[in-house]
Amino acid sequence: MQNIQNPRELHMKIMQNVKICDYLDSTLQAIHVLRAGIKNLKDIPETSNLEGMGIYFLIGDSDELERPEIYIGESENVLKRITEHTDNFDWNSCICIVSLKNYFNKAFIKYLETRFILKANLSNCRVRNKNTSQNTDLEYGKITLERVIPDIEGYLSTLGFTSFEKTEDSSDPIFQCSIGNEVAYGKYQNGKFTVLKNSNARYDESSSMSLHNSLLKKVLVDSGILKNLGGNSYIFTEDYAFNSPSSAACIVKGQNISGWLVWKTMDGRLLKDVY
Repeated sequence: MQNIQNPRELHMKIMQNVKICDYLDSTLQAIHVLRAGIKNLKDIPETSNLEGMGIYFLIGDSDELERPEIYIGESENVLKRITEHTDNFDWNSCICIVSLKNYFNKAFIKYLETRFILKANLSNCRVRNKNTSQNTDLEYGKITLERVIPDIEGYLSTLGFTSFEKTEDSSDPIFQCSIGNEVAYGKYQNGKFTVLKNSNARYDESSSMSLHNSLLKKVLVDSGILKNLGGNSYIFTEDYAFNSPSSAACIVKGQNISGWLVWKTMDGRLLKDVY
């Protein structure tokens, strides 16, 4: 067993290829394990918290754009759930976040799952999660959970997953627009609507698509801002500022539509009701 401490008061243990770390003043613990090591976790007493509530990050290979594949989940028994995932799809490693003091409840871990799915969609990741439009309202605990999010990001970075190091600016609300099972994200600033990098856009266009928006979409494709990686959707390879929310929505959904009525915050508020 190896013990490591760093100036940030992060304590780490490494045993049987499993890394266990926690901030000395935190109630959370992070556990990193390779896929092949899942079967050994029950034999390590220090990982017993995995049989309780928590969230987890399944990390897979990167694509040609150097975007790692990730799946984010929550469970009342994290060990059982990640073991089940070994049969679902390919992934290489897993980072689990659990409570050292049984602080989590179902609402709390659902909140954290939703927040990190949003962060993943705004970062350099390919997100396997399909259902991202969950309500993040809580009766209590939201302030405390927001305070532990930087701790979780610190754990992820320390354990080698750095895609969350640059995420959304919390000073402006993030809006989302669903396209089937895909999602686009954006911000409204100074009269322009910026669709964020790694957002999705529909590949096909409907007959209602205006000539102006159809030509704009072609320019975005030709310039590489919209890239098709296979399937029925494009991905934004960088942030792009549209002149209006509706122009952004039309490109994303492939049809003429009012952006004021389709861009929504995570808690379901329409853009027209926010601005």
